Amino acid sequence: MKTEIRKGGQEHALRNLSSSDTRRRFIRYLQRQAYALRMESVVLNTPVNRPLYYEREIEEIMGDGEHWPVVLGNHNSHPAGFPNMEEATYIKEIVNPFLPPDQQIEGSAILITESIKDRQNEEIVDYFKLATRTLNKVDTEVIFVVRNKDVEEGMERNRTEQNYELMHIVEKGRIPIVLPEGGVDAGRQMPGGVRGERRGLMPLKPNSVKLITHAVELQGKKPVLFFVATRHAEDVFDPITQRATDEAKKLATWRRRDPIMSAIVDYPVSVETLAKYLGKRERFPNGVLEQYCGERLAQLLAPHERGSVYAQPALLDQVPTRRRDTRLLYPA
Repeated sequence: MKTEIRKGGQEHALRNLSSSDTRRRFIRYLQRQAYALRMESVVLNTPVNRPLYYEREIEEIMGDGEHWPVVLGNHNSHPAGFPNMEEATYIKEIVNPFLPPDQQIEGSAILITESIKDRQNEEIVDYFKLATRTLNKVDTEVIFVVRNKDVEEGMERNRTEQNYELMHIVEKGRIPIVLPEGGVDAGRQMPGGVRGERRGLMPLKPNSVKLITHAVELQGKKPVLFFVATRHAEDVFDPITQRATDEAKKLATWRRRDPIMSAIVDYPVSVETLAKYLGKRERFPNGVLEQYCGERLAQLLAPHERGSVYAQPALLDQVPTRRRDTRLLYPA
């Protein structure tokens, strides 16, 4: 008799477990659908902290019509690209009044690995499909690139096609946006660290900046680098679990909630200026341009987000150009 009662209790518990599990799955499904419909409310309109006289600095550098902007950002999670796109729109609004009608900036173009279309985690592939609509809203085209890592995993690379897109980026009136870390390792777990501790800014990929600036130069423009550091993008789409976070899903269903991400922007600097101090015969030694850009991005982040690679800058003080005083952002 006791055995029968115990067995019946187990069946009852299993039914309750099954019912509870179904409810949880249904709630997750509803959250996912809401996130799909309202993702723009989560990733757009990110609060931006810009330096004093930022607009005046842009006008002074870009006002001659000979220069062209290039936006560089960090990459702690996939949504980190959106503040860069919005900043490109902001730059466009400032610069276009100074440009001739046939040289107007039309929008931006972001470099993204081609593997995101169908080869990465299912959640990431779905996320990119959802993001396509948002990309159109901020007038951003995608230039797909195949990384060395992708080639090692069996993807074919058509350099001619990639170079064609880059070599027509100015002609199409697009501001190139580059996330030169290449992957989202910066937002992943610190090996041996406490739970939730992130790795921080990772080494910029070799020639990731030089390739873009060279393409702009070949199209008759002098590239100007803009630095946009995005914070808390990993709290929107967790690069460890590779899923949208519960916080992001709640924000998608509840409009009256503070945004998750924030962005810190620095003063722009022309590559022409950098070459005078860091180049040899106006050419950059291998890795020097990327090292400088990594240091500029790192100093915009909070100390615990900078990582170890650029924590002790080596090149910043070698270039006498205007930079933010991060002591005001992150007081000791």
